[in-house]
Amino acid sequence: MGFTSREEVALSGPYSCEEVAEMVNDFHLHGEEVPPAAHFIRCGFAAQPTTSRSEVQQQTLKTTANVDCLRPGFRKRVRRWLRGLGGLGISYRVTSACRSRRTQTVLYQRRQRGAHPLPVARPGTSLHELGRAVDVVFPPTFLPLAVEFARFLEIRWAGPRDPVHFDDA
Repeated sequence: MGFTSREEVALSGPYSCEEVAEMVNDFHLHGEEVPPAAHFIRCGFAAQPTTSRSEVQQQTLKTTANVDCLRPGFRKRVRRWLRGLGGLGISYRVTSACRSRRTQTVLYQRRQRGAHPLPVARPGTSLHELGRAVDVVFPPTFLPLAVEFARFLEIRWAGPRDPVHFDDA
């Protein structure tokens, strides 16, 4: 079976991880699987065989319900980001998106008591309350890739102090 021209270009490499992320997104926009190539593996996009389109769609369905409350432009970028990573077989779990003031208050109080390990913004100041933040857990080996791809889509990572937090840049 021959490659399409998009696959031939993708396989020719080498590319930077930013270029790889853009190519991966292009494959997904066209409903195509990501081909195996050394630079995809190096950047973490092909650490395991690519998943089928139906598996990507199933994973997307599992996670998009958690991000439906996000502001429209941010929601679109988050879905694109997670779909791209999920399509590469990278597992993740959306643990939080939008929060009510009450939920933010409870989390903040837990943090003040030392019962919550990650930073929590004071109620009324959290981007989660505005639909402009999402918490996503990635396997540690794929976090650098997730961060780089997020940055490419103008999604800001909070940094190592709060490794699950991503917000609208």
